[in-house]
Amino acid sequence: MPGSISKLLLLLKPKRRWAQFSLGTILLAVTLLCVWLGDYVSEVRKLERQLSDVDEEVRERAAERLGYMGSDARSATKSLLSLAKNDTSWPVRERAVWALSRVSGRADLLVPLLSDNEMAVKLAAAEGMLWLGEDPAKLVETILEIAFSPGTDAILEAMPPVPAATIIPALLDSLWTEEEANRNHRNDPATEALSHVALPAATVVPALIDRLDHEQPNVRVAAAEQILRLGASAKEAVPALRARLNDDDRTLAAACAAALCAIDPSDAAAHEVLKATLRSEDLAYHAAFFASALGPDAAIVLDDLVAFLCDSHRSGSWPSPTVSTLVEIGPPAVEALDRALRDAMRERDRIPLTPEGLRERIANIAWVSLPVVRRLSQRARRALNDKKDEENEQSAPDDSLSRSDRLAAVRLLEWAEAKVVAPAAPNRHWLIPTYLARFGREARPAVPTLVKALDYPDFRHASIGALSSIGPAAAPAIPKLLEIVNSDDDFLSPQALAALHNIAAPDDWGNEEFRQATAQIVALLNSGDRPSRINVFMSLEKTGVRDERARAQLWPFLKSDDRYSRVNAALVLAASRERAEQILPALIELAIDPHFRRNHEGLPPGDSYSPDMEAHLLASIASLGTAVVPGLIAASQDANPLVRRVAADALGRIGPRAEEAVPRLIELLDDEHMGDAAAEALGGIGPASRAAVPKLVEAIAAMRTPPNPSDYPEIENPDDYDWSGYDATSFEPFLNALAGIGQDARSAAAEVARIANFDDRLLRQAAVLTLARIDPTNPSLMPYMRRLLVEWERKSVTAELHETWLAGDPVEKLAEAIRELGQHADPLVPDLVRIVTAERLVNWEVRCYAAFALAGFPQHRQTAETCLECIVASGSFYSSGPINLADGLLQRIKGVPKSGIRPRVIQQVGP
Repeated sequence: MPGSISKLLLLLKPKRRWAQFSLGTILLAVTLLCVWLGDYVSEVRKLERQLSDVDEEVRERAAERLGYMGSDARSATKSLLSLAKNDTSWPVRERAVWALSRVSGRADLLVPLLSDNEMAVKLAAAEGMLWLGEDPAKLVETILEIAFSPGTDAILEAMPPVPAATIIPALLDSLWTEEEANRNHRNDPATEALSHVALPAATVVPALIDRLDHEQPNVRVAAAEQILRLGASAKEAVPALRARLNDDDRTLAAACAAALCAIDPSDAAAHEVLKATLRSEDLAYHAAFFASALGPDAAIVLDDLVAFLCDSHRSGSWPSPTVSTLVEIGPPAVEALDRALRDAMRERDRIPLTPEGLRERIANIAWVSLPVVRRLSQRARRALNDKKDEENEQSAPDDSLSRSDRLAAVRLLEWAEAKVVAPAAPNRHWLIPTYLARFGREARPAVPTLVKALDYPDFRHASIGALSSIGPAAAPAIPKLLEIVNSDDDFLSPQALAALHNIAAPDDWGNEEFRQATAQIVALLNSGDRPSRINVFMSLEKTGVRDERARAQLWPFLKSDDRYSRVNAALVLAASRERAEQILPALIELAIDPHFRRNHEGLPPGDSYSPDMEAHLLASIASLGTAVVPGLIAASQDANPLVRRVAADALGRIGPRAEEAVPRLIELLDDEHMGDAAAEALGGIGPASRAAVPKLVEAIAAMRTPPNPSDYPEIENPDDYDWSGYDATSFEPFLNALAGIGQDARSAAAEVARIANFDDRLLRQAAVLTLARIDPTNPSLMPYMRRLLVEWERKSVTAELHETWLAGDPVEKLAEAIRELGQHADPLVPDLVRIVTAERLVNWEVRCYAAFALAGFPQHRQTAETCLECIVASGSFYSSGPINLADGLLQRIKGVPKSGIRPRVIQQVGP
């Protein structure tokens, strides 16, 4: 028996081995098959297969999504590289290059693409190489070539300090000479690049010092400007800057003086040079630009900046940087402008009494003569100093004029200048009150001077505007303003009435003198020409007309042949709180006039229209409040769809007080002409519209379902028509309605979440922002918002959104949504911190709004404020974008009213 068993085992042994081998082979094959299947169905492989799709949009979307996956999609590097080189569509190739930089981590793959024929592809390759940490100096040629392409400024403005220190010397060396600029007939690309490059590290200072001796004058000045931007961190440049304060190139001397003031505001020698150049006829604009770059430190040359302002507007330019700098300086600048206005009035008093027409002619002649006399006087002084230097050197000057002759010429020209200054005073100084108006309430110390200026015809108009901007603190001006209102000046009296609206207390308008002043203005409507009537109407719209007899004079204008007189009279009557049942029909009739609608169907070809008037009329109807709600509900049943739409729009603007209109608006959701307007109105009314949620969800679901081709017989071949697209603008009113209703619309979250998965980027963002309002705890919300944050970082996407989403700025809307979510948005904090602190090449606008959103989390507020302060400090003083946005958001974070936002330098001045 044991022997038999042994024989059986010997017989089975080979088969067991075969079975073991076969089983192992099968397991290996199954494992490989599972691995292959897992890889095949993975997100990366699915997207990689889409890179070969015949549809351009599918390829573009797939490349973008792979880029968002970063190094997790590294296996798709080869496919992306092939797409970047060979695709026939440049938008697809541009997205592929961007994705390649994020996925591969290899800058060498991008180098060949820098010589691509398509500018957008070059830009994406340069951006990708900088994002990967490539030396910017190697990319100067490419950056200069694409300097005028959209997106280049984002690269340069977001550059970290050390690479910026590398690229700035290379850009300086690439500046064109004057001959090259004339030959090319366009702006220098290196100058354009320098106007956007970020603040460099202090390591660049030695290179900048070397370029102060460059053979090209524009390179020397540009190097001094960069030192000026660095401020106190460029201390080692002080000796080199001081050595050039007396340079023959006075523009360079002014730039060096400003740079010294930025490093050490107490440098007296630099002050004198900067002041002297500000007084120079030829150099004042350059010097004012350099001084403006100092910001509040420009107080050291305050009086000279004010003098520059008094003379600068003769060229027709508006020296905004200087005005903004004065606003930054604050109260001392108000005092300086106040002194200048008092001096101007004293100069005006020295002019002999002459008839008004003759006095104006004398002032104009003096104004034209003044710059000529000043230029001759400066040249004479320069010649006198040159003669003195020649005599000190004991050289034989080749000049027939002696020093005494030159001195006599200087004195004669100084006498002529003094004689011309007084008659030219009105033309030189009339804008000072306008500059004071920029300070708003902070200009109240100048009120006594402005009130006195009302006695001078030359300063009266601008002073009225300044007093109006100061507001209630300008109450001492009320008697004088009432005198002007009651005068026979058809131009100034309406302006004075409008100023009284901002200055006087609400109770004052019931006083007899104010009623009389208003009646006096209304009387002008029947005596003046059309421009005068418009001026009167605009002032009355601000104040309203309380006197019933004066209001009676307005009603005839509603039947005027001039439609603008009709609309202006209606707006004034609405502002006067005229009885709703009387004024509402007139306002609705005007609101449906094609001349006042955005979609001006029916307007005769070539006829003009006022696209802003529709919103103005709707706001005027809404301002009447609950009194017009019954009338609007009745109008919503009118046979004319335009009347119904106006009624719905106005009800939405009235807001929660129009709650009784909700049932009627729900009915209008089924109106093919009115569904979107009714939805917007329901959103404007807010939570009181909660009963409309089921109907809104039903409408969204219907739009989400692709249409039946049989319902569109006009389409010749339904099989060739793309039915897969969704129109974001169609969904938007219904999503806005749900967002306005808020958390009472939580039952719609599932339907909104479906839309948040759509491929249409605009529609997806609208859905995500709606979901944040109606269901802040929804588990899908944070992944959706994180995806939006990733899309933020893609600067071309941001630019595309700005161009196509007319509903508003999606970047700002997302930041606001994150702040509203509060602690619910905690999972997004790491993404926001990364954008603010680590992402080097994110669009500056995205970084600003990311910092604004991050500031909503108390533990990260300091980080956010630091980011915005760095953008304000490093933003170029040629460009308004980064500086003004970052500064404005900082003020909002700190709770400063919007009127208190003080933009820094906003543009370069020039003669």
